[in-house]
Amino acid sequence: MHLYHLTLQKPTAVIALAYGSFSGPKVHEIALACGSSLEVVRPDENGKLRLVGRSDCFGQLRSLAAFRLTGAKRDYLIVGSDSGNVTVVQFNGELGRFDQVHCENFGKSGVRRIVPGQYTVADPRGRACLLGALEKQKFVYVLNRDSKENLTISSPLEAHKTGVVCYDVAALDVGFENPIFAALERPYEAPKKKLLVYYELDLGLNHAMRKQAVQVEDSATKVCSVPGGGDGPSGALVCSLGKICYHGISKEHPVLEAILPHRQGDPKNNTMIVSHALHKQRGMFFFLLCTERGDLLKVELNWSEETVSEVRVKYLDTLPYAASAMCVLRTGFLFAASEFGNHRFYQFQGVGDDNDPAGGLSISTVANGDTGKRLQFVPRGTPENLLVMDTLKSLAPMLALQTDDFCGESETQIAVACGRGTASSLNLLRRGFAVQEMAVSELPASPIAVFTIKENRTDEYDQYIVVGFQNATLVLRIGETVEEVTESGFLGDVATILAVLLGDDAIVQVHANGIRLVRRNSAVMEWKPPAGTEITAATSNPIQIAIALSSGDLVYFELDSESGNLDEVEKLDGVFSSGGGSEQSTDGARPCLAFSRPAVGRSRGLFLAISDGASNTARLLAIQSDGSLQSAAVQALPGPVSSLAMLLVGSDQPVLLVGLQNGILLRLKLDVMSGQITDKRTRFLSPRPVRLHRVNVAGVETCFALSTSVWVLHPQSWGRTTLSPLCSFAVDMATSFCSEQVPEGFVTVHKSALRILSLEDPEMIGQAALDDAAPGAVFNTTQMPLPCTPRRLLNMKAPESPSSGLVVTIESDQRTSKHAVGPGAHTGSMPLGKWASTIRLASMNRNDIENSSEGVQDEDESPSAVTLDKIELEDNECALAGCVVTFNDRPGELFLCVSVAKHLLIDSTSPPDRRIKPEKPATGELRLYVLNQEPRKLNLVHVTSIEKPCVALETFHGRILAGIGDSLRLYELGKKRLLKKTEYKGAVPTLLNCIASIGDRIFVGDVQESVTLLQYKASENRLMVVADDTVPRWMTSLCILDYQTVAGADKFGNVFALRIPVELSESLDSDPTGGRLLEAGASAPNKFFAEACFHVGSIVNTLAKVSLGGNSDVILYSTIGGAIGALTPIAFQSDVELVQQLELSLRDNRAPLCGRDHLNYRSYYYPVRNVIDGDLVELFATLVPSKQKELAEVLDRSVPEVFRKIEDLRESIL
Repeated sequence: MHLYHLTLQKPTAVIALAYGSFSGPKVHEIALACGSSLEVVRPDENGKLRLVGRSDCFGQLRSLAAFRLTGAKRDYLIVGSDSGNVTVVQFNGELGRFDQVHCENFGKSGVRRIVPGQYTVADPRGRACLLGALEKQKFVYVLNRDSKENLTISSPLEAHKTGVVCYDVAALDVGFENPIFAALERPYEAPKKKLLVYYELDLGLNHAMRKQAVQVEDSATKVCSVPGGGDGPSGALVCSLGKICYHGISKEHPVLEAILPHRQGDPKNNTMIVSHALHKQRGMFFFLLCTERGDLLKVELNWSEETVSEVRVKYLDTLPYAASAMCVLRTGFLFAASEFGNHRFYQFQGVGDDNDPAGGLSISTVANGDTGKRLQFVPRGTPENLLVMDTLKSLAPMLALQTDDFCGESETQIAVACGRGTASSLNLLRRGFAVQEMAVSELPASPIAVFTIKENRTDEYDQYIVVGFQNATLVLRIGETVEEVTESGFLGDVATILAVLLGDDAIVQVHANGIRLVRRNSAVMEWKPPAGTEITAATSNPIQIAIALSSGDLVYFELDSESGNLDEVEKLDGVFSSGGGSEQSTDGARPCLAFSRPAVGRSRGLFLAISDGASNTARLLAIQSDGSLQSAAVQALPGPVSSLAMLLVGSDQPVLLVGLQNGILLRLKLDVMSGQITDKRTRFLSPRPVRLHRVNVAGVETCFALSTSVWVLHPQSWGRTTLSPLCSFAVDMATSFCSEQVPEGFVTVHKSALRILSLEDPEMIGQAALDDAAPGAVFNTTQMPLPCTPRRLLNMKAPESPSSGLVVTIESDQRTSKHAVGPGAHTGSMPLGKWASTIRLASMNRNDIENSSEGVQDEDESPSAVTLDKIELEDNECALAGCVVTFNDRPGELFLCVSVAKHLLIDSTSPPDRRIKPEKPATGELRLYVLNQEPRKLNLVHVTSIEKPCVALETFHGRILAGIGDSLRLYELGKKRLLKKTEYKGAVPTLLNCIASIGDRIFVGDVQESVTLLQYKASENRLMVVADDTVPRWMTSLCILDYQTVAGADKFGNVFALRIPVELSESLDSDPTGGRLLEAGASAPNKFFAEACFHVGSIVNTLAKVSLGGNSDVILYSTIGGAIGALTPIAFQSDVELVQQLELSLRDNRAPLCGRDHLNYRSYYYPVRNVIDGDLVELFATLVPSKQKELAEVLDRSVPEVFRKIEDLRESIL
């Protein structure tokens, strides 16, 4: 077994961010560290955040710091990671990626307590930086430049301190004095008081030293640098529980302390600051502090020279979720990255007022006294000083995943449960670009063609929509409204085959009986075909027209730039097969034609593609300088042609698209000079014929491939093209559309309905070209908010049956009341052991959503699901797990079994010696519900008491498998309770937390001891252990691959496949012990062997074997960081050898950005085995052409062959 790994969606959890001008001077950009991905986003003129570039670092990113050398106009970025290197990168705006400027090793790789990388800060003047570890080590680097203006970095200067724990680090602003760094530290030894320590870098002596230490509150967690050097008094703000203190640079400066305002009604002020942002302008500055409940506090300092007289803290607003990182842009925007939930981009509407009725003003005093007033405030449900400009949807933390055709669209969708507390949501992911309907109109009949036309080439907007019917033409004028016009110059009693704008102002109508050229204030020109013939097909570009006649002839025209006449340049007789051009041909085949648009600097297109639509061939004609047509290439095809289109990718690379009657789409890359086909790609879309329409979307030339679904062929990075679905209505034909109301839309027709649509985010087409993620893996997301953290997500359907669109979420939160409502309700203010838990039945079916308004968050956004029923549990009850089952005794009914814990108390925050003990041991129940169809609700059948909470349930041959502690039980349906049929005690060493079954084999996962295989012997009604693993694994999920193989994931980010030998599998059918009798308590008689292993970089919580529309089933996984990835089997050994060699070459030629060894990263805990990293292989496209050719020669392949193999592997997934 060999697997190919590909990340379909990058992580969305923001670990760190930095604000600066990375791509050029005076550009406001934000760098985001998301898992192993480094991104740059930039606000546009409308306040929307746009992705500028992304780079995969193949390592764990931990911290970021931006700095700018004195006199420079761009910022560098220092990246702290698990590579053990100090890495300085610079953003390449042209390529949309980061380039490594400096990478130097200082320690071991991995996330270690004493290896720096957890904290990274840079001197505000760009003279030095500090990288710190959680314990002991701190390295200081001097930043400078050489005579060629290149960045130089000194050798590391040690600022170590043995026996201390570091909580936070900041670089103080001291102007151009020696740089000073402040750190919050606590020594191991007595008196164990927390200290604010200043480290000074002496630039003259080139030495870093510990300058002074000041005792601070034991609860201090964050230190903020105060502006200095003429912009402020310098110093540091230390944030602790319920208070904030100002510490000056000088020891003589008094410590100023201010109590933090807190919410009205809180019994005590334990406000914790989790993030901060500084806004600085000439002559003023202020801080924004975000509390763990999402409240924003504004901090101002009254100062003169280097003396601070007062610290003022004021409540500003409340964010929906607490921000894990923030930054304030100089343009008046605030970006808040949330740990749970979506990231938001705000514009300041105000900065607060001391007379605000919400209250919450605190004024500092000296020496632990507070004379502040109005310390309590009323949180606002909606921010008043901040206006939401944009939202970056985040799926972190992703807790559960299910796949099915929930919406009834004949395509697989992904349902994911995300978030925590009130930031939770149920999300539906559809592959492709989301569209929104701008207008719809019913036509008098079903049209055969639709076009949009401008009156003049220089016009910004389209003026007409031309709709061709079987024997008539309808012309609609585009303005504030779309209305029919009769004086447009078009003939209304003919069927329009083509309508196009030629030259600057020549409107051409092609119909069966001729070509009509109309100019404003000019005579109408017409061209008639020879007697007895008709025009059956036509194509054009801005200067050329070609038509097919029913006689099989081809006529080529060009627009004369001087006279403005349409000149017939050449006529080719008998180009199309006999009868192939006839509109009444017996097989319905029609000729197909396609022009390429003129390349930059050329006056005409170079090629014309033609096909008679009946034979299995397509011809390419080269257009010579004198206008003559010469045959350039003939391509044999696997079926008759239904449509042709030609695009120019990049500046001048022609790509011929061929849609076939059998549902196949071919992409043929053409040589610019000779017209020979240099590369060929094939993709099966559906059994229906493929119709191609060129459409401009967001300024990008794309092609719509219309079949059962709508596909968009759009440019990808580095000259590639890729197919992505369009989540749209059914479409028969499409064309571009641009108006004042809809500047970036398109017109579609289905049957007799004409719709004007636009992408929900048109910039996604352009952003896709900058994305290093898997091309074509574009997902759009809809959300339904949930009040509690979703622990499980279940697909409410019977096995092997089509989806009904119903899902069940099991939600629970500790220290929360089910009656708590309003912002920040889920804050853990209730005592331990109090739970808010809900069992929710929801529908993702489109009809159910359209018929209900519940769950709508925005007028322009429909929710992902609608709640049909919910069951709220008591305060001391918590739902843990569930499964959907159909019992053998009642085959026509669908049941839901839910595990409920009673008196469960989890204290994970207190030290071990001070943890709260439960008053009574936790017990459990198995509650069985039946799905009522009308109305669709869950009705309780009965309750079965168990002695311990159950954390794993699975259906098994019309029964229920339950993991209770370390035991595995099998239950059957009874009249008053579930009946225990058999039990295996001690099935796992510690705690059974996941179950998967196939046939009579049951794979169970232990919370820390990997996988165990049991077999059920029906004749004896007993369970027997067959095999277990040889290494410990902290299991999180299991997925059956086949009768001998299971895939699993652990809490350290490893995905693996375990298999039992074939000989053992065969022997188990007759002897479940594999030839050995297993006694109670004995070790398993057999062992798994690891078939594959791979580290994905984040905790994997769900595995599923599904088909996403590719050529084979894949192992789909989701991570807590919001990433989604897939592993697909590689069918042929030759392909394995090719991609293995390519991966090995790319490890040397495309080394990870932060210097992390790629092989070591993918082997973080266990050696990587039989898995090829497609994320690295995809980077072959980012190499320069000469390097691509060099690597292809090593592989004994051509560059197009390598690209074709990469795309084949990608299309086997998507």
